[in-house]
Amino acid sequence: MNLSADIPEEQQHFDLGALKSGEQLMKDCYVNFMKTGSLGLKVSFTYKDEAGNTYTLPENTYAVEVSSERVVSVDYVSRKSIRSFLT
Repeated sequence: MNLSADIPEEQQHFDLGALKSGEQLMKDCYVNFMKTGSLGLKVSFTYKDEAGNTYTLPENTYAVEVSSERVVSVDYVSRKSIRSFLT
């Protein structure tokens, strides 16, 4: 999973491991935003097929509100919208 925002470089890529068709995975990924306010968080996924070809899915941007109290809220994203993003 690739993230693009004003975040540290080491938090821009997360390895989700090898997934199989129809498999579900939940993984916590923590991000430290460098600025406060209304920000955009871009998310994309990169994967390899069985032949070793690498693909990157188009990125989606999510609205994020970052407060100075270090509390972050992200617009709700349903599982259905994530599935449609991945297909």
